[in-house]
Amino acid sequence: VIQGGAMPPPPPPPPTGGADPTCANGIKNGDACCAAACGTCGGAGCDARPGGSPSCCTSGVLMSGKSCDSNTAPCVIQGG
Repeated sequence: VIQGGAMPPPPPPPPTGGADPTCANGIKNGDACCAAACGTCGGAGCDARPGGSPSCCTSGVLMSGKSCDSNTAPCVIQGG
């Protein structure tokens, strides 16, 4: 019991859906996490899938530089 002192601050709240560091809600291909709507991540015809190259092609996802540590798919898995 702490007497005569202030209580320590509460821990910060957990992220609320703004991150997906393991690509749990997308489709993982290497370090790329494509949007689930793509069906697959990368490969022939990826640019014709819903979301196009930035969402469905590994090269497009990686070029975006969006980290999955602070974004949801499409994003780049850090240290994956």
